[in-house]
Amino acid sequence: MGASHRATQGLLFGVFLFTIPVPYYLGSFEVAPAARLVFLSGLVLGVVATEGTAGYQGAFALLATVQALLWPAILWGVAVLSSRALHRLVPGPRGSAALLGLCLALLALSLLPIYATELSSRGPTSNLAGLLD
Repeated sequence: MGASHRATQGLLFGVFLFTIPVPYYLGSFEVAPAARLVFLSGLVLGVVATEGTAGYQGAFALLATVQALLWPAILWGVAVLSSRALHRLVPGPRGSAALLGLCLALLALSLLPIYATELSSRGPTSNLAGLLD
């Protein structure tokens, strides 16, 4: 394969982070990319930093932090395993083509309304382009 293991892992992790739907709870149950979870968790932590941890806000911030750390770690592990499998199963230039095809397929699928985004202002489902509505 033309790309190194490290480059393949990094590319897969980035694509997984922004396209693979993962379940999480932040006041409402959603199934969306981990990048959205990290963004929303940052907003929750910003509110807690300015408002304090009174009431349920401390527990909510802890829940947001744990999920925002857990899902990217899991996706990194999946990227590492996928990279190893890809390098082993499809050697040489065909491996680079397979990697590109996988990334393009995930990006194309993410343009469909496959994400359950209950916290969105537009509606209960979204695609990659509408995740920050």
